[in-house]
Amino acid sequence: VRFEIVSNGIFCSKENIEKLGITDKIATVKFSLPSLNEKTYKKMVRNGDLKKVKENIKYISELYYKKKVSEFLFNFIVSSVNYKEIVSYAKYVGSYGGKVDYILLNQKDSSTDFLRDFDKYNVHNP
Repeated sequence: VRFEIVSNGIFCSKENIEKLGITDKIATVKFSLPSLNEKTYKKMVRNGDLKKVKENIKYISELYYKKKVSEFLFNFIVSSVNYKEIVSYAKYVGSYGGKVDYILLNQKDSSTDFLRDFDKYNVHNP
């Protein structure tokens, strides 16, 4: 049995992965993050902790390079708040062995603070 983890990155710590006993059983890790910039992240993520997420990115990256994780992927939801960060996001992700799996342009994401003001922030429908 191999697992696919889809997460916002908060709970994918070494401690949690080891507690679950799945360190050698992970096929794919996919993080959905709207930004890796602290200011933007705080605007878009309720109760997030970008420092912790970045620590977890580093940890999953180590598993990836040790071949314990087959794929390390990221999803990016584009809005008027973060669209200028796409290139730096992709470079950061790539520096840890990750790949941007997809970029969403027109989806409301219920995990973000900007949901109630989606029409103000969206880039697909000016």
